[in-house]
Amino acid sequence: MEDREGKIFAERAERIAKKLTKALANEIGKLNDDEFSTDLLMYVLARLSAGALLSIQEQTKQFDIEDVFGDLVKDLMAVLGKDKRIQSLKNERRELERKQAEWEKILAEKDEQIKALEEEYMRENNGKI
Repeated sequence: MEDREGKIFAERAERIAKKLTKALANEIGKLNDDEFSTDLLMYVLARLSAGALLSIQEQTKQFDIEDVFGDLVKDLMAVLGKDKRIQSLKNERRELERKQAEWEKILAEKDEQIKALEEEYMRENNGKI
């Protein structure tokens, strides 16, 4: 996708998302405080997403659409929530986990090199240290 097409795509998506968010906020505003819950909101969002994904899946015959959607949601939460405390902490945690995995890989490689050198040394010195 070219830059111009990408910008148009993003603007169109933003406009639609704002309209849906406004409609959702209006519906939530009609509820009494005792009717509203986080569970209700999460279910509404999940129900809306599931219905839309099933429709897209039927039209495109793309079977792994929920995996693509899940990855996209995580990526967007990271981008949109970069200044939000919880998302920032999650991003830091992912980065630390990535770095830890890299260091563990490096340590495993170094352990293998040490073991190989010890074995070579033992062979050269007839098992004497």
